[in-house]
Amino acid sequence: MNRILLGGTLALLLSAGLQAQTPEPNTLVSFIKPEKFIDASDQGLGMGSSPRVLNDIKSFLEKLGAQYLPAGQQLSIEIRNIDLAGRFDPMPGRPSEWVRMQREADWPRIQLHYRLSVQGQLLREADANIADMNYLQKARSSYSSQPLGYEKRMLAEWFKNSFAERQTKAQ
Repeated sequence: MNRILLGGTLALLLSAGLQAQTPEPNTLVSFIKPEKFIDASDQGLGMGSSPRVLNDIKSFLEKLGAQYLPAGQQLSIEIRNIDLAGRFDPMPGRPSEWVRMQREADWPRIQLHYRLSVQGQLLREADANIADMNYLQKARSSYSSQPLGYEKRMLAEWFKNSFAERQTKAQ
């Protein structure tokens, strides 16, 4: 009986300790009217925003925040529109199936609004229209083989230019 009680108490203490050590994310991402986004689908033309696409973008921005923002800073991002690289076309020989084709005229674009603060004090707030018109001409990157590779490369460049470099220049 004592072993069961001791084991239960130990498990409770360990889970409480793990929860206390999990840091609160410093980057909060939300999507404003995702059903109206131009193209945030991974399933085909007119399919609306895909939860998989939105979750992938959200988690990627959270990772960038954890990587580049100094301790104590909080970044809030409201994504207002997404237009992924390429367009869906009917698959040759299978007109009921769609495939995303990359073309120079269909570059990735994301519109967002962000607020950067530290301890509740607003440091900076702005709208950003992020686009990569030359996405097909750029060298392969570590994101190339990932889903949403063009968008991730574009967001990583924007994030570094907007937040990481500014931090090192200020010091």
